[in-house]
Amino acid sequence: MLNPEFRNHVLLFKNSVIVGKNLLKTALAKRASDFKSGQLRIEHAFCDTDASQVIRIPYVMESSRIGLTIPRLKEAWENQVAIDFAPPSEEHRFQQTGGISIIINYRNSEQDTLRCLDAIRLQRFSGHLEIILVNNGSVPSIVESVYSKAIALFGFDAVKTIDYNQTFNHSRQCNLAAKLATQEFLLMLSNDSVLISPDALAMAREITAIPWVGTCSFRVIGRRNNKLSLQSLGLAANRRSDLLAGGPFLVTHLAPDFMVDTTIEVIGNTFAVVLLRRDLYLELGGLDEDIFPTNYNDVDFSLRASAQGYKHVVIGAAVVEHLGRGSREYDLDLPIEQAIFDRAPPLSALTAIGTIKL
Repeated sequence: MLNPEFRNHVLLFKNSVIVGKNLLKTALAKRASDFKSGQLRIEHAFCDTDASQVIRIPYVMESSRIGLTIPRLKEAWENQVAIDFAPPSEEHRFQQTGGISIIINYRNSEQDTLRCLDAIRLQRFSGHLEIILVNNGSVPSIVESVYSKAIALFGFDAVKTIDYNQTFNHSRQCNLAAKLATQEFLLMLSNDSVLISPDALAMAREITAIPWVGTCSFRVIGRRNNKLSLQSLGLAANRRSDLLAGGPFLVTHLAPDFMVDTTIEVIGNTFAVVLLRRDLYLELGGLDEDIFPTNYNDVDFSLRASAQGYKHVVIGAAVVEHLGRGSREYDLDLPIEQAIFDRAPPLSALTAIGTIKL
């Protein structure tokens, strides 16, 4: 990737470079003395790169800078000062080749599920959408209502159903649906999750097509005391001090207010709403039905994907509202964090969280 700004030695809104090792060696060798002296910024070494070798990566992966002084940044971090970000350009057109199979588990919760379906239909996504409804013990009238609504919105041929009349096992239900899916991408979507941003699927579809991306999620918000609040922006490693005090080693990543519009790399994503490639899901064996039938199955999958070299991304500019517990009745599953810890890579390998867009 190379942008015209590099030729003028000016970095404006696009300043990310991905290059092969040989090109890097060749470029730096031309100005070896400048590079060794520290006077050459690496990106400037590619000013003379042949344009035929340049490709563009998706909009949501491009970088922008916030023009803040060090004291202002420090103030923002400490006081949670909100900073406005420029909205995406209306001229951008997301790549939408490759369809999405949307897997929705539900048990009763009729209104939540209907609202979830309505929000999907409002997405600005021109690719094919396949809806797979996994019913886990809903009453017949609600099953009929949800099925009829899905057909009305997406057409008979686009809707598939699975009746899972067994004890709730979220992992097994998702795995059955993934095998039934016919599209290139899978969207795991809780029936109580609502896609708020109209370009959420288009943005995630574009970024998930990048080979090294394992899962892609969004800024998840919820309601607390009838007010919207940030619920999740991916998973992050906990602080060492909390670990010593007996806290979980992975926590929901709550970014400062001024960072929530960024696209960042995280340790893992919640499967309340996550997009990933179907072939990758099947390659990793899907969710673990035995050790993690319900809780922590998304964390376990994320860590297994990380162990294979895949990265996890959150698009903060795309918002999803999530109620919680809408796909099942309340359960009393005990935490199984020890099983997660036993399977996880070394903690040191999970703490290198890099900002992709800031």
